[in-house]
Amino acid sequence: MPTVKRVPTLMAHVIELSHTMREADVTEVALLGYNPRQALELSYLLSKKCWTYIEDGKVLCIVGITKAPDDNNTGIPWMLATEEAFSNKARFLRANSPMLEELSQGYSGLWNIVHKGNRKAIRWLEWLGFEFKQAWSHEDFYEFYKECN
Repeated sequence: MPTVKRVPTLMAHVIELSHTMREADVTEVALLGYNPRQALELSYLLSKKCWTYIEDGKVLCIVGITKAPDDNNTGIPWMLATEEAFSNKARFLRANSPMLEELSQGYSGLWNIVHKGNRKAIRWLEWLGFEFKQAWSHEDFYEFYKECN
């Protein structure tokens, strides 16, 4: 059984994922005014921490965290992925379980938005313990947040 490896993100990972991103993530970033490459490059360049999950030499997803522009105590976690990242939920969840604790170090809370149609991402965020508010300034999005220890 192949193992999932986590490595520091490289621009090559960004480029690869921009071509293989799952449709729900493509839709989400498009609704925010970006194409996949723009969203990935901006997120990667702004991130304080950024990791790529790889299996069999292929990028499954990239995760990272940026500081909120108006609050240095709040982190903005993000993830963009391929369909393969969600193909084996147990494997994916095991690989990601320590990630949130590492991402949240130094922040009192985490906050971001997710498109209402991005059901797999919403289930993943629920599993990670995030709470949801109805709508952000775009009615097609949920705001999600979590207080850190």
